[in-house]
Amino acid sequence: MRERFAADWPPEEEILSLFREWIVAQIEAQPLSERVTADHTPEQAAFESASDRTVELVDAIADTPSRGPVGMAIKAYLRHHFAHNPLYGNPPETLGEFKFYDDSPEANLERSIIEDAVRFVPELGPLAAAVVGSTAKAAA
Repeated sequence: MRERFAADWPPEEEILSLFREWIVAQIEAQPLSERVTADHTPEQAAFESASDRTVELVDAIADTPSRGPVGMAIKAYLRHHFAHNPLYGNPPETLGEFKFYDDSPEANLERSIIEDAVRFVPELGPLAAAVVGSTAKAAA
């Protein structure tokens, strides 16, 4: 039986488009957060609006049924993004590093899920570099 690749499945442009919008929204929201110095200011309102947009996009992705590995890969990436936020100062759309000393079955499975997601959606590679690169670091 031949293995099916992402190209063999129906296109999932809707989820890809929403995910790309989410990346842009994340990038746009980060500098706004740095401008907030007090509550009830225009800066806070702008940041909250930008943050609300990122939540709306994630909700839309979650509400869009996956029709193949691309949608599943994006949803897995987002799930891991919320579990492993990037460190302060890193791009907000990326994943934070896993604990490299953690060789538990759970950590290995999480790394494997992200590595598989990158195989189905190569544009996730740069966003997941801290995790995909952690396999090599963990083995060192």
